[in-house]
Amino acid sequence: MTDYKKTFFKLDFPIWLAFLIMIGLGWALKANVQKQMITFTEAQNGFRIQYPAAWIPNPDSAYLIEVQDPFATGGYATSITVRRTALNNQNLTQLLQAEVNHNTEQLPAYRMLKSKQGKIAGKEAASIEYAYVNVPKRQPLIPDNVADLPVIVKGTEIIVPSTSFIYYIDFRGTPENLEKKTRIFSKILEGVQL
Repeated sequence: MTDYKKTFFKLDFPIWLAFLIMIGLGWALKANVQKQMITFTEAQNGFRIQYPAAWIPNPDSAYLIEVQDPFATGGYATSITVRRTALNNQNLTQLLQAEVNHNTEQLPAYRMLKSKQGKIAGKEAASIEYAYVNVPKRQPLIPDNVADLPVIVKGTEIIVPSTSFIYYIDFRGTPENLEKKTRIFSKILEGVQL
């Protein structure tokens, strides 16, 4: 029995120790990367928003910016999108109602859960909490699988009129993923500059 203990400490113990150190360093690196933020700045109008460095931007998006969480689970990627439209003469309540009407027409089973008004970057803003059903497009010649099943998506959309534009900041994902990312979204909103 003593020979085994000597062999263990000579051969196995250093390997296990190195393995545990590598796992620890990996977790530390992952946590560090996930805490870092990247700043997107719109050159013409000074709009600024930060998002997690690990999130992936979509360069082909029609939005001002669209980023997705690569670690999201559940059949729908957690994402943040920002779009802007020209300022019009509607008040915040009218803008909110117009957005709800638009989304009701565009998104399957869209429902506004609640709305409230507040401030973002010192400007009056309105937020809409909503849910809808995302129905993935069927892929020909691919058998039915879990990726083809409808997914409930929840989100929060913030409407912020600035001096020349209206910004729509949308944060959406599966309910489970959104719950995990609430602090990140709050941090992102705190850092928005107009």
